[in-house]
Amino acid sequence: MRIRMSAIAALLALAGMGSPAVAGTVSFSFNLGGTAQGVSDGMGGETFTPQNFAGTMPPFGSCQAVLAPDGSSFVFKLAAGATITATLVGEPPPGPNTNVGAGTITGGTGIFTNATGSFQLTVTAVSGTSTSVTYSGTGSGTIDAPDAMGGITVLPSSLQFQSPQGSGAALSSTVIVGNQGLATVGFTASAAVTSKSDWLSISAPSGSVPAGSSSSIQVTANPSGLALGLYQGQVDVNVGGVSTITNVHLIVGNKAGNLLLSETGESFTAAVEGPMPAAQTLVVSNTGAGELSGLTATTSVTGSGPNWLHASIAPGFATLTQTPVTVTVDPGSLPAGMYSGLVTFNLPSAVNSPQSVSVQMQVNPAPPPTFNPAGIFFTSTYDASAGTVSIPPPQTVYITNPGSKTLSFTVNLATYGMVHTVIPTMGALFQFSPASGEVGPGSGQTTSMQVSVNATCITSYCPSTHSTGDAVLIAVNFPEIDYTYYMEVGYGQNEINAPACSPEGCNPGATGAAAGRGVSAKASAISCTPALLQGGFTSIPFAFQATVGQPAPLEAQIFDDCGNALNSGAVVATFSTGDPAVVLNPQGAGQWTATWTPSNASANATINLQAGSPAGLFGLLSLSGSVAASTATPIVNAGGIVNAASGAPVIAPGDFISIYGVNLGGGQTATTTPFPISLAATQVFLGGQSLPLYFTANLQIDAIVPYDIAPNSTQQLIIQSGDALSQPVNVTVAAAQPGVFTQNQSGSGPGAILGQKPGEVPKLNTPANPASAGDALLIYCTGLGTVTPAVAAGSAAPTSQLSNTDNAVTVTVGGQNAQVLFQGLAPGFVGLYQVNVTVPSGIAAANDVPVILTVAGAASAPVTVAIQ
Repeated sequence: MRIRMSAIAALLALAGMGSPAVAGTVSFSFNLGGTAQGVSDGMGGETFTPQNFAGTMPPFGSCQAVLAPDGSSFVFKLAAGATITATLVGEPPPGPNTNVGAGTITGGTGIFTNATGSFQLTVTAVSGTSTSVTYSGTGSGTIDAPDAMGGITVLPSSLQFQSPQGSGAALSSTVIVGNQGLATVGFTASAAVTSKSDWLSISAPSGSVPAGSSSSIQVTANPSGLALGLYQGQVDVNVGGVSTITNVHLIVGNKAGNLLLSETGESFTAAVEGPMPAAQTLVVSNTGAGELSGLTATTSVTGSGPNWLHASIAPGFATLTQTPVTVTVDPGSLPAGMYSGLVTFNLPSAVNSPQSVSVQMQVNPAPPPTFNPAGIFFTSTYDASAGTVSIPPPQTVYITNPGSKTLSFTVNLATYGMVHTVIPTMGALFQFSPASGEVGPGSGQTTSMQVSVNATCITSYCPSTHSTGDAVLIAVNFPEIDYTYYMEVGYGQNEINAPACSPEGCNPGATGAAAGRGVSAKASAISCTPALLQGGFTSIPFAFQATVGQPAPLEAQIFDDCGNALNSGAVVATFSTGDPAVVLNPQGAGQWTATWTPSNASANATINLQAGSPAGLFGLLSLSGSVAASTATPIVNAGGIVNAASGAPVIAPGDFISIYGVNLGGGQTATTTPFPISLAATQVFLGGQSLPLYFTANLQIDAIVPYDIAPNSTQQLIIQSGDALSQPVNVTVAAAQPGVFTQNQSGSGPGAILGQKPGEVPKLNTPANPASAGDALLIYCTGLGTVTPAVAAGSAAPTSQLSNTDNAVTVTVGGQNAQVLFQGLAPGFVGLYQVNVTVPSGIAAANDVPVILTVAGAASAPVTVAIQ
């Protein structure tokens, strides 16, 4: 029996790589265990190549390792998803039981990009048979991560819960705390609410995160006993006196249903006189009470041409809570250009109905083929006790040629180092049928290519594939149009019935620990204990080419390393372009989906997908590509829909709002009342209703919210500029969200408040014109909610009959309650409310006395008045 010690030493050396995440150097140690399986070397002996190794690596926590078959390179996987690559330096001296070696760190992914370092290791054979040898490895070294950022990240930045009134069911979600530093970081966490009801809680008030790792906080909202309304709170994660806030909204509504779309945007590419592009599927769910009975889907397109957009709900959906919907486009004889449309879903029982999907169709003179799905991920199970591996079923990729000429294609292994650094020989793991062929033009022709896992490879040789999270990059070449499509194909193998391993190493006689910590023919069978999350993108290919303003569906399959699908927790996408983070929604069976609308162009763009489970498992996926610039599509900024007076990101019926973004339309101001619903070829829709517009420009729109919009809900806002549609953006609608206009229009400082002394004409309150006790203050504001008698949105309030707010308004001046004389719409104005109060006595003279309005449980941001 001959042992290839160079391979084993290299693998165990990998365990010595740490996970620092701020530029600098850090020391580490490691203690790993694993098994080498024997393969005949053709010379009467056995060559042992390691498979799964795992253990601990102070100060960086747990880790796993995968070795290349030739032992020259390896990949180290941290529990939080980052990887490190390393090579062995020289050949360690031979020895029957113990060998000493050295190695270097040559890079990695995530925080270890461009990492360097060195290490020493000791490899010891613990036990073995003629076909299996169990090893342990210890050592230490240093690593430098020059490109790491440092600090703590807290994702997502906001959470929203929805519950029908009367429900006692607690709702929970996960906040991921990531450590981007070189040393373990401690943090404190707290939950606070702006209401008297204590409905918000967190799992722990403090914790710590190892370097380069992640921790999680479970956030729970309890709606039991709460009245209808919007409840606001926040989770504060504090490190060294610096706070990072996650805002939390709980909506208690009067309808039990809640519509959720797996994606809010779809993109199709077609060709002039070409076939119909392949259909796309999205999922519509009712995440509240009830089923989908009454659900309808309608389509509409902008412009004067035919309706090229169609949607079909799967049969039998009425008694379900989730259903697929097929979306198709038919370019017909449309000329080349960009086309926009909407698929709108209505569910009468849902508080947030309708919900829409924006659809973009690019018709090109000669476009490249399209692929569905964009990437593939396989999982199988390795039974360490029986020595068998399950073979995952094949998957089918559909290739559609929208052009007018037949295209030939060939499939080749492109490179490695995508989601995880990948062994070059991993290309043998996958088979493609056909590996070359043709895709005909016209008549909707689609060629199918079957992708399968090479059963011989994973059962007889390729021992490196007995690992998790492996992926290769496949290049599909079309020589006639000089085009290459890059497809990620991933494979994860989950080990069960493995022996136990303690943090100090593997003991073949022990029981009760996790899979992947070593294999022994004599070990007792145990269940698998997961250590990390893994998966792959299924909608966006490697080297993706996105466009600013156009929807890019984010779809990923996430599993733990025991093969269990991640169906709860948090999956958040962040972008190197500076675009705001996107929270993905679970669809079941490990599928997570959302829609990314790029807002910043970049020739080198990276998508990072961070996943966290309620049990504290973590994972990281990365994808590279580019984002092209565009000035055609309206884009709403993240958090860009606000109360026009205060800038609060929550709006209310009757509210005067401002919308910020780019490509929003031409500059124009309404000159008549009622305000028009179209201004400079721009329209705005909220919850399916057109908004009266006061002002439009490239970067800003001012509009009025209809009084009959459903309060205590989340509604979609969509902008149409010309024939182009923005992607739907969610905005929270409360019964009221008061905001007081200010003299400098910033939302803070001196309010737009008139002071009126008895018998005199009202004048603007200023330090030169202060108010006194007994004077009246006329406070101009917005966001006070519905009124009686009713006034049409966009129309001026009548002067003959005052229109009063339905919600009672309370006002404090200098912390003292002020008598409210009037609360309603300002006569003759559009979208402007007026609250008149009497200045209470006993207020200390000052030029910055705070004034706060409270309506339906919501308080305005303080503004100031001058009191003498």
